[in-house]
Amino acid sequence: MRREFQPALVWGLFLAGLTGAQFVFFAEGYSYWLLGGAAAVTVAIASYLARVRSREADARAVPDTSYATMLLALGGALAAVGSAFGPWLWEPGLGLALLGVGGLVRERRAERRLRRR
Repeated sequence: MRREFQPALVWGLFLAGLTGAQFVFFAEGYSYWLLGGAAAVTVAIASYLARVRSREADARAVPDTSYATMLLALGGALAAVGSAFGPWLWEPGLGLALLGVGGLVRERRAERRLRRR
């Protein structure tokens, strides 16, 4: 079963939680409609991915989730934000990004090995 819908569903639920948390901070309805609408659309996209796209044949050797990609993105963001604060923040960000690149290289090698079989 393909799990492409999971990140969209988690993001939609996160937006819905933020919409609920706004009751403490905002009184106008515009904020609720804006963020709640984004949450509803994201959950609708996740339901589309879960229903329609799961019926298609899975002919690819790409993993559903990649922690190396997440690590690369997190490290890059930390390095970018840390450039304003100093080396105590951007150096660990670069280290995380390097670990992410190493993980992506490992995943690529494993994918090639899998396709050779």
